[in-house]
Amino acid sequence: MTVTDSGFNYCHQTKPDEQLLYDHLQECAQIESPEETIARFRRLFLGEQEYEVVPVWQAWGRIIDSDLGRERFLFTINRCCYILVNRWQKRSRLQWAIPELIGLLTQEPSGLPSSWTAHLLRRMMQQFLQTDQYQALRRLAYVFHHRRKPDKPETSQLE
Repeated sequence: MTVTDSGFNYCHQTKPDEQLLYDHLQECAQIESPEETIARFRRLFLGEQEYEVVPVWQAWGRIIDSDLGRERFLFTINRCCYILVNRWQKRSRLQWAIPELIGLLTQEPSGLPSSWTAHLLRRMMQQFLQTDQYQALRRLAYVFHHRRKPDKPETSQLE
């Protein structure tokens, strides 16, 4: 297993829990508006409350609570961001959502964590903000910071 200084494993093999999470985000991005997907991302990744899709929340909990939790978290959160960024980057009317999503990562959750998993999630998110991968996401968000949300809402489904 090869690990970089920032904790990312580039010889990473996707685990079933990670795949469930990725598939869930891809499905949401296909059928929901960027606003809805960003709100969902906030609920899932900022640890403010337990996520409403129980199998996804349980899978996320197993990723975070695993022996390789920090390493898996860093890789997984980065990939989850890129699942949405890559989808929105293809459509100029959705590019405004990229800086909004990346900006969300630095927002402090409101209230106390609802569970030990939510507490760990918050701690690991702070660690992710110190990585080169997060800095790359910030630079990408800056490229699209001038994009404005269109007057007429558009769902991702209309591709």
